[in-house]
Amino acid sequence: MRDELTSADGRRAPVPPSPLQAEIVRGRVLEALSGRFDTPVTVVVAGAGFGKTTALAQAIRANEASPRGVDAWIA
Repeated sequence: MRDELTSADGRRAPVPPSPLQAEIVRGRVLEALSGRFDTPVTVVVAGAGFGKTTALAQAIRANEASPRGVDAWIA
């Protein structure tokens, strides 16, 4: 799995994790996250292992397929 992209100047930018083979798509969570472009701040809170990173990566991939705004992945 690739965690970073290297630009022409050699700098590395973090990227969301690649999809997993057995990844569960949580439609309600993705629908809620689709509102992130309509509010100034979106906060995702859950315990360890609840799939926050996976859900955010899925939301970014969904936005790439049908763009509504600009996403940034900060690691």
